[in-house]
Amino acid sequence: MSNKKRVFPWGALYLYDNAGNAPMIKECPVNYLCKVIQTIPIFDFTMLFGEIVAAYANEDCLENGKPNALKVNPTIMMDSGYFNIKDRVGSIFQTCRGNR
Repeated sequence: MSNKKRVFPWGALYLYDNAGNAPMIKECPVNYLCKVIQTIPIFDFTMLFGEIVAAYANEDCLENGKPNALKVNPTIMMDSGYFNIKDRVGSIFQTCRGNR
């Protein structure tokens, strides 16, 4: 877990999968545990393909035992932007530049 603290410097709280091995971010309403099934080197990074082997969700985001998108309120990246359920909430190019 110590190496994950460098990735999430704001001090995210962790929880673990049922086996106690995979750290997940507690503040995320839904966490997926994935197994890497393929890696592809592309330019200066490696693309990872994974298989979802387990899913964990906060109880307050569930409806009839399934995640409710309105309660989860996901942010997704599509094209050059970030979107929530209703609106564009950011641009990948502006986000990468930081607060300049």
